[in-house]
Amino acid sequence: MFMETYTGLVIDPLEIPIIDVRIEDIAHALSLQCRYNGHCKEFYSIAQHSILVAGHIDCCSRTQLFGLLHDAAEAYLGDMIRPLKKEFPQYEFCEKSLQKRIYFGLCRGHFPTAIEQATIGLTDRRMLITEAQFLMPSKGKDWQIQMKPYPYKSNEFICWSPAEAEDAFLNIFKTLRHEAGQ
Repeated sequence: MFMETYTGLVIDPLEIPIIDVRIEDIAHALSLQCRYNGHCKEFYSIAQHSILVAGHIDCCSRTQLFGLLHDAAEAYLGDMIRPLKKEFPQYEFCEKSLQKRIYFGLCRGHFPTAIEQATIGLTDRRMLITEAQFLMPSKGKDWQIQMKPYPYKSNEFICWSPAEAEDAFLNIFKTLRHEAGQ
């Protein structure tokens, strides 16, 4: 199984060599993939979602960096909506395996701790219900997420273009990796 990346690499996404994990490929691909399989009021990229998750993590740059990269495997595998992921354990296995390779390659051999993973997971779920307030017709009413959304005003939650999301993702990655000493 092979695919070509944005930077021109030809890879097997399930066996990508660590040296071939490129932040440029990840930022570009995630900036062009819409959350919720495109079933939202306007285009909202996985890259922007990842940036907002990282921005809502209130601890060290290291954890924010892991938060920024938490959906990076989707750059190679595509996004699968949450309810379906549970029905496809092989996809989840491939996604977790690839995510570990991405962390290893881009975070110079470091992986999130269990506490960091829990922090990222909670932030991701709270961001999910926040996004629903602005992007989904139901506003997430029946999503069974028992969290309050982050406090955004309607004029503050603005969806970025793919180019804006890609540039911001790359810049934030470089900043956080430097601050985290990785």
